[in-house]
Amino acid sequence: MDKIKKIIAQFFLPIIKQIGKLNFKKEKLIGVVLKETEIQICEIALIKGNWKVINFSNQEIAGIGQDQDIYSASTYLSDQIKNAMSSIKTKNKDVAISLDPILGQIYNLQIPIMHDESLRQNISFGGFWEQFDETPETLEGFESSYQVVSRDTELETMDIILVTIETKVVEAYNNIFRLAGYNPILIDLAPFAHINTQASIIGKDSFETPVVVLNYTSGSNFLTISSNKSFQYTDLNIIDADKVLLDTVEEIESVENEFWDEIFERVGGQIKQSLIEFETKYDSSPASVLNIVTDKSKIKNFSIGLERQLGDMVIKQFNPKELFSFSDDAEKYVDSLKNDSLISESLGIALRKVNPFEVNSHEMYSLNILPRANQLKINRKSLVLGKACLVFASFFFFVTFAHLLPFKIPQIISNNYRIAEIKILNEDIQSKSTLLKGYDAKLQRMKGLLKNTSGLGSNILTTATVYKELNEKTPKNIRLVSLNVKDKYRVTIAGVAKDDQSVIEMMNNLQGLSSVTESKIETLIGLSDEDKINLYSVEGQPQPKLEDLPKEKISKKFTVSLKLNAVEGEKFDDKKIYAELVKRTKKK
Repeated sequence: MDKIKKIIAQFFLPIIKQIGKLNFKKEKLIGVVLKETEIQICEIALIKGNWKVINFSNQEIAGIGQDQDIYSASTYLSDQIKNAMSSIKTKNKDVAISLDPILGQIYNLQIPIMHDESLRQNISFGGFWEQFDETPETLEGFESSYQVVSRDTELETMDIILVTIETKVVEAYNNIFRLAGYNPILIDLAPFAHINTQASIIGKDSFETPVVVLNYTSGSNFLTISSNKSFQYTDLNIIDADKVLLDTVEEIESVENEFWDEIFERVGGQIKQSLIEFETKYDSSPASVLNIVTDKSKIKNFSIGLERQLGDMVIKQFNPKELFSFSDDAEKYVDSLKNDSLISESLGIALRKVNPFEVNSHEMYSLNILPRANQLKINRKSLVLGKACLVFASFFFFVTFAHLLPFKIPQIISNNYRIAEIKILNEDIQSKSTLLKGYDAKLQRMKGLLKNTSGLGSNILTTATVYKELNEKTPKNIRLVSLNVKDKYRVTIAGVAKDDQSVIEMMNNLQGLSSVTESKIETLIGLSDEDKINLYSVEGQPQPKLEDLPKEKISKKFTVSLKLNAVEGEKFDDKKIYAELVKRTKKK
């Protein structure tokens, strides 16, 4: 059977690859850069091997009030997006969003080398990133995305970029665009958009030498350095006094003097330090060109001032018109910008693709901070393959049955209707079967819990109190699996946990329970694949497969013994206890 599957896979693999390439060429996203006072919209197509900006718009938006933010002004901002989108001619609803790097955090990690699948499995259990010194102790409440930049087989290490953004921020932007009637497909940060723009121009193979982009605007100032070995982001700190002086630098005749050297030393010194750190850490060749993206109309004197600090490095303003073609409407909007280089970010995010078939692309970085990004890729792949199968089936049907006489056609149509009806009935049966299995699983768990109460005797009130307090005090990263009565004063609880810390937290909570005088960890070990399968197995049902199990962040299993503080002198109605236990079990 396995041999047959391999043969079939080998037969269809070239077809699937070709479908993937065709889908990659066809796929387009609307790139959106949403800033405090403006919104940029960009749509790009690859025409005869050359990039063309088919749609572009830059619209000023009225800033939100001082007492508002993106959370409280979501309806207002969605209306602004609708208005801006109406300025371009497109039926596309899929958007890729680029955010200011101040909204997130970028980490450069060097970790032990591992295969992609092994890395994904480790991440799925949760708590993986928190073990590294560069990252926070917890990433709870954050969305994240990562990319392996390079692997060193000799040192057995690999360099990884990890990007995090607060979940509430991601959800806010997601909600704003959905309210506007668009589908957020991808969320990334501006530094990666700039580098992807450069990659589309010079090609990824050219990143043997570091590519440097300076974002120098009134809104934010940062430096990105990228090579085929790693990526580095530096937030530049330009003091307010220097900002005021630099705003006037193009009005003077010359900056080649001590006064301006002192100012540019403070700015250029940060850039030089970042370049040295990158070259040293990654054993990189020196960068030769600095690409500037700016909202300043002129940067001649600014460039001269930096060149005096950076030595032989060439300062170059990014000019999209040298490298991209534009539709007439798009070019009009670009000409309205304070500086043509400002389109760099929207170009970079518009160049992004979902790429569900993982075709070798022009993208240097393919991060996506949107939740369920991997599931989105899977869904898109299934949709494309489904359409391809439909086309193939239709063609096969036409070729095979074209010779049929007209009197045969009504019969075929009738049969198709019957097949469709049967399919609907089968789907309904399967849906209800799945639902019944879920109810049966819950019933089996309740029966197991209630079975444990059969020998309670005089301590039934005490044990019921334990049930109640455990339900209230168990941390959210803990799931209790069973409670077994040992004798009048002792019970054992078993469960699974996200990590060791969650179990320790539960033990601390147990110390404050009125029904417990003593608690002790009996076992605390790692959760195996077999344990996970057993956890979801239902008596009388086929054993589930590992890949079909819910992707929970659990890595440990444990047992804890409790010594009870018996409640005496009260009468208790067993039926009421059982009813309450069933009710709580359903809630759990």
